[in-house]
Amino acid sequence: MAGRKEITPISWIHEATTAERPLVNHTSLQEIINYYPLERIDKVVAVHLTDTEPYDRVLDSHVTAIKDKIIIGFDFMKINL
Repeated sequence: MAGRKEITPISWIHEATTAERPLVNHTSLQEIINYYPLERIDKVVAVHLTDTEPYDRVLDSHVTAIKDKIIIGFDFMKINL
């Protein structure tokens, strides 16, 4: 688009309905980590979470460079854009 300025750093808000298991029309935290080029993204806030899913276990299985980019969202979380 003409006149549109690219803003960096890039932050995403993305649903992570499950931690690991795939569901039709939904994304797991593991799928976000595997699919997106996290080296080009500053932060990802995972939302639309399911209680009792092992989100922390998934994050703990990755290197610090990935873990530091992902925030597990919570109810009434405030995000400055």
